[in-house]
Amino acid sequence: MNGLYIDDDGVVHVPTRGLRMRSSDARAVTKATGRTLSELMQGADIADQLQAFAFIALRQAERDAQPTPDRGVYVYRDPTETWAMAEDTDVDMAEVGPVATPDPLSETYS
Repeated sequence: MNGLYIDDDGVVHVPTRGLRMRSSDARAVTKATGRTLSELMQGADIADQLQAFAFIALRQAERDAQPTPDRGVYVYRDPTETWAMAEDTDVDMAEVGPVATPDPLSETYS
C-alpha cells in the first residue's frame, strides 16, 4: 500500500516513509482545529499527531469511496465531524514491509 490506509477492522496504518496526502487535507485540518498540520505534527502532544494521521486517512477513505467527479471536486463531511471521528480511530505506526539495514561499509554509515 502507498500512503495511509484503513484496514477492514477500521485501523489506520501509517507508513514510516512515503506519506501521500493532498493540500486540501492539510487545509481541512486547519479548518477543523484552528491549527496547521505542521503545528500539530511538531507539537509535544502525541494524541494530536495520531488524530491528525487518522483525520487524513478518513478523508482519503471518504474520497476513495466516491466516483471520480467532474472537474475533480469531491464532497466531504464537515471537517470538525471528521476530526471528532479521528479521535477514536486506532492508528498503527508499525513499520510496513522490510526494514532497510544500513550498509556498514558505505561512506554514509557511522
